[in-house]
Amino acid sequence: MVATAYLLGVSTRRVEKLAESLGVTQLSKSQVSAMAKHLDEQVSAFRNRPLDHGPYAFVWVARSPRRSARAAASSTSTR
Repeated sequence: MVATAYLLGVSTRRVEKLAESLGVTQLSKSQVSAMAKHLDEQVSAFRNRPLDHGPYAFVWVARSPRRSARAAASSTSTR
């Protein structure tokens, strides 16, 4: 939950209130700040990692344009 709130840019105080609403009563502002700092470090390490040490798995998605049945029917009816 803290990581998701971090990614969404939620403030430390709001994270604390959100945690309280979920029944977590032992999460202080300083703990949330420490978790956010740790997440900052992880994000920074990920962004600055060397990309020449692969291999990296990736998915290539290509979409060929297709005409819909409605578009095909309307173009043939106007001919």
